[in-house]
Amino acid sequence: MTWSRHITRARLREAAIVSAFFVVVAVFATWPMAREPLGGFPGFGNDTLGGIPSFGWIHDATLGEGDPALDTELQYPYGRRIPNEAVQPYDRAFSIVFGGFDQGLGAHNAQIFSSFVLSGLTIYLLARYLIRDRLASALAGFVFTFSPFHQALGLQYGALASIQWIPVYVLALLVALRSGSKRAAALAGAALALVACTSYYYAWFVAWFTVAVLMAFVARLAWRHRRDDGRLTDEAARRFMRTAVGRVALGGVVAAALFLPLALSSARSASEASVGQPGHPVSEAVRYSTRPWMLFLPPHDNPLLGDTTSDWQQRHLYDMPIYETSVYLGYVALALTGVALWRRRRAASEPGDPDGALTSPADEPERAQWARPLLLTGGLVSLLVMVGPYIPLSSDYWRRWSEPGSTPKLPSIGLVLFNLAPVFRFFSRAFVLVSLVLALFAAMGLARLLRRHGSTTARRVAIAGVAIVLVGCEYATAPPHVWYSDDPPAWVEAVKRLPSDAAIVEYPIAPAISPRSLYYMFWQTKHRRATLNPAERPEALVFAASVEAVDDPAIGQALRDQGFDYVVVHTALEPATRPPYQPPLPDDSLPIGTGEENPWLRVVERTPDAVIMEVLAEPVPSSGVTVSPGTGFGRPEPEGAGAVRWVEGDPATVDVFIWGRSASVAIELDLASFALARRVAISLDGRSRAEHTISAGGFSTIELELGLLEVGRHQVTIDSEPGPQSINATLGIPDFRSVSLRVLEPIAVRIDAGGPG
Repeated sequence: MTWSRHITRARLREAAIVSAFFVVVAVFATWPMAREPLGGFPGFGNDTLGGIPSFGWIHDATLGEGDPALDTELQYPYGRRIPNEAVQPYDRAFSIVFGGFDQGLGAHNAQIFSSFVLSGLTIYLLARYLIRDRLASALAGFVFTFSPFHQALGLQYGALASIQWIPVYVLALLVALRSGSKRAAALAGAALALVACTSYYYAWFVAWFTVAVLMAFVARLAWRHRRDDGRLTDEAARRFMRTAVGRVALGGVVAAALFLPLALSSARSASEASVGQPGHPVSEAVRYSTRPWMLFLPPHDNPLLGDTTSDWQQRHLYDMPIYETSVYLGYVALALTGVALWRRRRAASEPGDPDGALTSPADEPERAQWARPLLLTGGLVSLLVMVGPYIPLSSDYWRRWSEPGSTPKLPSIGLVLFNLAPVFRFFSRAFVLVSLVLALFAAMGLARLLRRHGSTTARRVAIAGVAIVLVGCEYATAPPHVWYSDDPPAWVEAVKRLPSDAAIVEYPIAPAISPRSLYYMFWQTKHRRATLNPAERPEALVFAASVEAVDDPAIGQALRDQGFDYVVVHTALEPATRPPYQPPLPDDSLPIGTGEENPWLRVVERTPDAVIMEVLAEPVPSSGVTVSPGTGFGRPEPEGAGAVRWVEGDPATVDVFIWGRSASVAIELDLASFALARRVAISLDGRSRAEHTISAGGFSTIELELGLLEVGRHQVTIDSEPGPQSINATLGIPDFRSVSLRVLEPIAVRIDAGGPG
């Protein structure tokens, strides 16, 4: 066997072992995806629920018939524009290749899982280039790919979880700076295009990281030239500038040539989406910037320390999503970084070091010594970017994020970034570059320990293993930490039994793009019936508002005219959000019986969580009265055998629907007042009917004679004085609603003799 063949086999063995290690890490981080690759996704819903349908549609339309930019199954009959400004070219590639698996779910899961494998491998290669130590490089890969930041974004955003190409670019950048060759500059440009195609966010932050590294490189080069030659000649400076500008231009041309053709659809979509849209205020940049404590407090869902940190973190979020706070550095990685940076003089014959064990950073490979100040500069600048547009001088700065001018502060580099591109307002995401630098310095520190204490292979493996286990204990987020199963609810199975060309409307109609609307979008990929959801376009919003009340007989004609065949009334919805990753929302399920008396609707199937009704061609010849809460009321909450609703707006309305023929109607309102007595004024269709005082505590019954009402919709208005007040401010409990009255449901209705009966 030749020496070259031996080297090749050794490299293949190394590649196989390292790849297997990071596959195991990926399985652990995304569990139970490996067991159920198409059984759900790691995450808690939200944007993922809205993204997966886009992946499935792009796959179907690209490889079949249809417009990849217009999903005709959503926002029926108008069609929903695919938000291409949020679909990066890398997303599109995964959609085309994997989007056919479970209508987009396969694309999302493949993107997330591969990011954990590839992120570890790519930074392993970067560390291997600099440090030339396999075990230390494995630690670098583990710190980078298993970071709480990566795990948190893996619960929500495929593009932002795809951090694997950033180490490739940094490696190409360092090689280009070190060699100065045209080939290396072109490769750096290609790597930058790969980053940009994966995430526009990361491309933006990587660009500023590059500026910092280049400035450090030029400054050090100039200093060394002056130190060695005594002075920097004009000719040397011009020669350097010509070379530098040429290499940067070459890299930029390659990056633009590869990136721009792939990003044209995103650019056009972003331009269309921005028309008439207000820009983001600087307060948003403050809101999504890093608080210093985030860097040093373990994740809220850490299995060892999460119980002690979660409550404190929740109380100090100040409206920032908790998954965006997972920028924990880790004390083991910081300690190893300290070892890497610690400079120590060594005596010629130091006791205990007879063989000249390496103890100084100067003993590192020359590449690592050369790259150290460049990486350190880039990491520190990225850390400064994370703090956002200002450096706060007051502890109230983040608590009062919505009014940044109210606290003392100093402008920072983040303000320049925001003014140039306010769309990139999540400054905490610059942590990806801090994490990369931290991983490399932690590997340098471990390599130094291994050189000093790893006299045998077994000892080296043991030291590296302990370091990886300790980092893992700090970074872990308790698998299966979050998992969204795609086992279809009963209502989805019922809708799947409807004709394939049927169009449906789901009640309650949810605002776009709300957690409930995203929930409807995701399950549409399972039943594949066209749906009004999500109503985003102006004409769709107008139509949705006109058919919002499913009890209103007038909606039947409108639904039939627009081509809708069925309505789905959800009576037992799962929670719209998943705390603590999202703020809790009240139950938005509709009362059992909603819509069933509408003469345009006929029940075709009941499930434990919904009622499916057909929209008839003509209303059933009958008469009746339906009463239901309208505007100003919160969601129903169970109480005894019925339910209650808080009045959260002022005034509140109760809708009375009359169909068939006129009726003489009376209703009973059971009202209770929150915290204090209230004067209540009640009117019908704008005409005052009664005034009552409702005491705090138990319910008072008001019998309201409405008189003879014509066919159609009538409105009872309830106006209280004083209006809603904060539950939190009044009782000190973590309920931030403002309420005034409680109404007991169902509202009793009496039809007088001579009415329709």
